[in-house]
Amino acid sequence: MPGPLRFNRHDRAATAVLAIALLLGFLFVFFWKGDERTIMPPTDRQASEMRGFASHADDTSRSAVRPGKEIRASLSRFNPNTADSARLVRLGLPSFVAANIVKYRRAGGKFRRPSDLARIYGMSQDDYRRIAPYIDIVEAVPGPAPVHTEVYRSNKLHEGETVDLNCGDTSQLKRVPGVGSVLARRIVKYGNLLGGYVSPAQVAEVYGISPDAVKWFRTDNAAPRKVNLNTAAYGEMLRHPYLSKPQVEAVMRRRRTLGKISDIGQMRFDSAFTERDIQRLAPDVGF
Repeated sequence: MPGPLRFNRHDRAATAVLAIALLLGFLFVFFWKGDERTIMPPTDRQASEMRGFASHADDTSRSAVRPGKEIRASLSRFNPNTADSARLVRLGLPSFVAANIVKYRRAGGKFRRPSDLARIYGMSQDDYRRIAPYIDIVEAVPGPAPVHTEVYRSNKLHEGETVDLNCGDTSQLKRVPGVGSVLARRIVKYGNLLGGYVSPAQVAEVYGISPDAVKWFRTDNAAPRKVNLNTAAYGEMLRHPYLSKPQVEAVMRRRRTLGKISDIGQMRFDSAFTERDIQRLAPDVGF
């Protein structure tokens, strides 16, 4: 029966080398070729770099998802009345707020003071406070009034020209210098009360007409509508500008007591009439 197995020094050395080789092979297979779920823990440097990358990605994501949280805003002076949307976005404003500013201007809106910008839809208080110091609104410098080259052709009468007082046309009467729509209507109304003008001087009796304006008028073929002192009613006579209430009552008494009136001169014996009244009434009354 053979004796116990014995190793000499050479054999023991070879066995040790083999054991070390097997151990290294096992470790290699375990850490590099083993289970794919095995993950080596990162070093401190790797962990720091990963945290920095994650922070940057998170900030970038928030910038894309939440308008208005720009990472890098280029703040400088700007005029909200002229800045385009790209310029406004570079200031750090959300793109939809920049679009609202441009739409407001296109609709005819104008920013006259910095605080006007705060009223734009979507503008947050934080964004406004951040850009407010950089708002530069340039007011337009008023220049001279534009010169109108169109020649205005006046329709007014020239020296020596006249208009017929009895025409009844306000557009013709307004050709008289100093006579507008109001005075033209007064001239026509007063002429109707008189029954027609018999002299250009009568126009000076119209309220608002200067005696100097008489030279612009004439009375062509004057044929006044006469008031018949024998048949006219009390109210009809009273409407005439030259007959006062006491004078109308005097005519009515004369008709009752003495009968028909044949001449306006017969009324000069009544104290209600003056000589001037008789002369002024003569063309306007009949019998």
